[in-house]
Amino acid sequence: MIYKDWAQWSSLLILLALVMVLVVQCAPGIGGGEGEGEGEGEGEGEGVSDARLQELATALLVDFETADADGNDGLSFTEAQTIDPNITQAEFDALDTGGNGEISNAELLEFVLVGGEGEGEGEGEISVIPCDLENPCPTGLMCSGFVEGESFCVVAVLIRGKVLAVVDDAPIPDAQVQALDINGTPVGSTVVTDESGRYALEVPKLRDVDGEFQDAVYTLRVQAQGFQEFPTALRPALPIDVAFALEEEIPVSTVTDERLQILATELSANFDAADADDNGSLSFAEVQTTVDADITQEEFDLVDTGGNGQISSTELDAFLLLVAGGEGEGEGEGEGEGEGEGEGEGEGEGEGEGEVVEPVPTRLVVESPLTTVKLIALPGDTSLLGRISGTILADANAGILMLADDGVSEALKGFSDSEGAYTIFNVPAGTYSVEGYAIGAQLTPVEAIVEESQETSGVDITESLNPLSTISGTVQFVNAPDAEFTSVILAVESTFNETSARGTAPPGLRVGNVTGEFIFEDVPDGMYVVLAAFENDLLMRDPDQTIGGTAIVRVEVPDPDEGNEIILPTGFKITQALEVFGPGIDSPEEVFTPTPVFEWEDDSSEDGYELHIFDAFGDEIWSADVPKFTGGGNVTHTYAGPDLEIGMYYQFRVFSFHEDLSGRTPISATEDLRGVFFYLGNESPAP
Repeated sequence: MIYKDWAQWSSLLILLALVMVLVVQCAPGIGGGEGEGEGEGEGEGEGVSDARLQELATALLVDFETADADGNDGLSFTEAQTIDPNITQAEFDALDTGGNGEISNAELLEFVLVGGEGEGEGEGEISVIPCDLENPCPTGLMCSGFVEGESFCVVAVLIRGKVLAVVDDAPIPDAQVQALDINGTPVGSTVVTDESGRYALEVPKLRDVDGEFQDAVYTLRVQAQGFQEFPTALRPALPIDVAFALEEEIPVSTVTDERLQILATELSANFDAADADDNGSLSFAEVQTTVDADITQEEFDLVDTGGNGQISSTELDAFLLLVAGGEGEGEGEGEGEGEGEGEGEGEGEGEGEGEVVEPVPTRLVVESPLTTVKLIALPGDTSLLGRISGTILADANAGILMLADDGVSEALKGFSDSEGAYTIFNVPAGTYSVEGYAIGAQLTPVEAIVEESQETSGVDITESLNPLSTISGTVQFVNAPDAEFTSVILAVESTFNETSARGTAPPGLRVGNVTGEFIFEDVPDGMYVVLAAFENDLLMRDPDQTIGGTAIVRVEVPDPDEGNEIILPTGFKITQALEVFGPGIDSPEEVFTPTPVFEWEDDSSEDGYELHIFDAFGDEIWSADVPKFTGGGNVTHTYAGPDLEIGMYYQFRVFSFHEDLSGRTPISATEDLRGVFFYLGNESPAP
């Protein structure tokens, strides 16, 4: 680099001075110098309370970047004074656990999240840092609401896992992974799997208003091009409890100084040619395309000392100076004055020898079989499928059910993340109405045109001024002696599969603990199917459609006649379901034979049964009539349909019926979500 005026030379000299200070204070540095030292000292000191240290640490964390004037990711005593002029040297030293004269972000987190080791009067309290969109959390924390109260910065837990193809465990790159809280709301940001199918997703470990950690349970949602989304009605997501997170050390970089020096030299020599957009800095793509095709993201990040995703010429110059330091080891001895530790407000003296021990950075991690998600490949050639992406430009924009509806086929689904961004995968070429649904979210549909194998991006959704609606109705329990309560959902009609009688309910459009009357509030405009007893509660909607209150109910919102206050004209009749005894009693179950045996409860008043097998896409692949059962015990029937597809999920449904000259009348059935099984081609496990 050639410097043409005094301003540039003076800037370089100042930078060089700072670098030399860092090299002296922070050895061993990037250049590889190592040193050991011993010292003895006597001193007096006043104890510092945990409460004061947490108060200071919180204040320093909030304004860390502003106070870090030299941008070296550490606060000197002078820089700390700009935040709290009353900070004492004893307090600073207590926070500087590494003892290098600089307080790092990680050292401050130690006091905010765990509490320091200060001694003195007063008890430590949990420090809280408020946060919102305008006031993000410091590094190492993430913004999330307490169990009660407003949003605060909380501990981040890493959920780590893989996304694989169910048929052969092949990794699926570029899959989008979200974490959902107990209310179905996305938390953190959506992440994308790497070439090995791995992902790492941050979620909060919540505290209550007293600062105590609470149980935090999450589920995963995954989407990928060429694969069915997860979860589905047949494949529920199992809960992941971060209370079982384990602490692990953050791995140290294995990138060598020599490699970084070579890289920085190449970038400096080819800077102007690589700076394609002429913005005075280099992006990862510019470096990879023009200078070094083999550069890794880790290497780029190490040279990008400012951490803004761009490498400037100033960063390169400083980096070359830093890595030019010599290598060697040395020992030194010295005497000095130090401050001892005191208890309470008393004074104390002490002597001792010691060495600076750098704290080992750690993080909380959850990784288990539950964090590995296996996806089912879509049938046929998926290479021509496109996708739709955009952002929801509304106050309520997280966890929205996004649909691409062509008015003919079942709508394609996606969900928005915590920042309102969404992608709908696997969209055939055509014209679509893109719509968003969630309780309390009134959004304006937009049109999107998708071409083969292309992504239609920038399909942004805005808020509508239309009022939200209310839907109310009743359920009636018939022939259900064990019934206590049930649930009702609103499924968007364009997602409803007539064959399997299943549909997708937007977040929040479910009412539980229904014993008679029910009501949905804040329902957005659209066409819905009302489904009662759509969960595993040993109940189901009465299938006998020869009597009132059993037909599938569709409702338009707002109603052309009633407007925004809609009362369903007839109640739902709910009856006892036929119990399932396998496979799939409570959750999806692997079968170890291509001809599984299905077992269910005898109705005792039936004239016969209809057995139906559906695949994961809601298509019926086989059915059979099963004669009246009179032998006592449970009814069984062996599968005799087409070969089961390895890796596919299936469900068996059974309907009991009366039969006379007028035809068949269904009287009961197995539940909507039980009887799910899958076949992987494995042999029967050992007993």
